[in-house]
Amino acid sequence: TTPNQPTLPDNSAWLLQVTITSGSIAATQDISTRRFTSTVTMDSARTSGTTARWIFEPGGMLNCNGQTITHNGVIFAEETQIFTNCASGLTLGLRTSRVSVSWFGAVGDGVAADYAAVSAAHAAASAGHVLFFKKGNYVLSQTFYITKRLTLEGEGINVDPNSITTIQGSALWGAHTGAAVLNLKGIALVSIRHLAIVGDATTIPKTGLALGRDSSLASAGRHYFEHLQVVGRFTDAAIYSIASEENTWIGLQANVLGGGAPYTMAVGENDFRSVDSFGTSSN
Repeated sequence: TTPNQPTLPDNSAWLLQVTITSGSIAATQDISTRRFTSTVTMDSARTSGTTARWIFEPGGMLNCNGQTITHNGVIFAEETQIFTNCASGLTLGLRTSRVSVSWFGAVGDGVAADYAAVSAAHAAASAGHVLFFKKGNYVLSQTFYITKRLTLEGEGINVDPNSITTIQGSALWGAHTGAAVLNLKGIALVSIRHLAIVGDATTIPKTGLALGRDSSLASAGRHYFEHLQVVGRFTDAAIYSIASEENTWIGLQANVLGGGAPYTMAVGENDFRSVDSFGTSSN
C-alpha cells in the first residue's frame, strides 16, 4: 500500500460488510465502504463520510464520469492507477494522508506525458496532503503550479549531474519552454522533500523551481525544502526566488548544465528576468 496509508484491517467480520463493486454506482447506493475489483462508474455527485473506506484491489478503478465526488474517508490502494476521468470534481479528504500521482495514471517512465495525471492528483488533494511521487521520471509538458499548501514527496534525489538521464529516485522532468518546471508563485508554506527537478536538454524551461509573490503581493514564503535537487538546462536560473522570505533549505543541490542560464540561484525583490510576472516585494 501507499506509505503511511492505514493498514487494511485483518478482520473477517469487517470484511463481510464490504460491498464487492462493479458496473456503476447509482445515487441510491451506499458509498461508505466499497471494494473495487474492476472499473466502476459513478452515476451522480456523491460525498462519503469520514468513516468511509475504499479498497482498490488489482484492476479496481473508479471512473468519476465528470461527477462532483468528495471522499472524506480512507483509501487502501497500491501504487497504480485507481481513478479515471477525475481531472476535475474529485476531492479527497485529509483522512487519506497521501495522494499518489500514480493513482491518477502518472507513469514516471521518462517517456509518457505525465502532466495531466500529476495535475489531476494536485486538483484532488486538499491543503495539508502529501502529494507522493514513487521512484520515477515524470515528464511535464508545461509548468506545474502548486496552488495549495501541500507537501511534495519523492523517494530520493539521486540524479547524476553529469548524466541527468540517470535517475534513481523521483524526478519532475520539465520538457517545455515555460516559466518553470515547478512554480510556487503566490503560495506559502509548501514543503518539498526527497525530490529532483530536471530541465530538459532540448526543450528548455526558464527555471527549475520558481517561488515568489504574485500581483497581490501576499506573503509567498516560509517554504521547507529537504533533500531537493535542481539540475539540468535552464535559460534563466536553476532556482528563481523573487520576494520569497523565511524559507528553509536542507540538503540542496543545484546545478546548471547548460541552456544559457547565468544563475544557479537567482534571488531578488522583483522579476528582473521576466520569468513569470512575479510581484515586487512590499518590504
